[in-house]
Amino acid sequence: MQANEIDVPAALIDSEIDVLRRQAAQRFGGNQQQAMELPRELFEEQAKRRVVVGLLLGEVIRTHELKADEARVATLIEEMASAYEDPKEVIEFYSKNKELMENMRSVALEEQAVEAVLEKAKVTEKATSFNELMNQQA
Repeated sequence: MQANEIDVPAALIDSEIDVLRRQAAQRFGGNQQQAMELPRELFEEQAKRRVVVGLLLGEVIRTHELKADEARVATLIEEMASAYEDPKEVIEFYSKNKELMENMRSVALEEQAVEAVLEKAKVTEKATSFNELMNQQA
């Protein structure tokens, strides 16, 4: 993303900043009013990155005409449910909750989009020393 700057509509960034503000306030026990008092600069870079990633994933999904694989959705739910005492109860809870199911479909669809990109990616291995690598990141 740094090599290829993408123009992002300011309205999308503003909306994402609001989401991030609310999430931050919620994590720290704040309310809606306190969320909006947090400086937008704290969230601007992350918001822009999230919007760009969302737009790119959306384009990959549209271009490849991807739909959420229901078997993958079921697997994701089963994996998540296995961490609970009664996995069957968790699976049933998810299956009856439309919003939770849509969230899991979104996760599956994102995974499928990433896989579609990776299938077309050209990977070139290059030997490098630790010092060279660290100097590139600086």
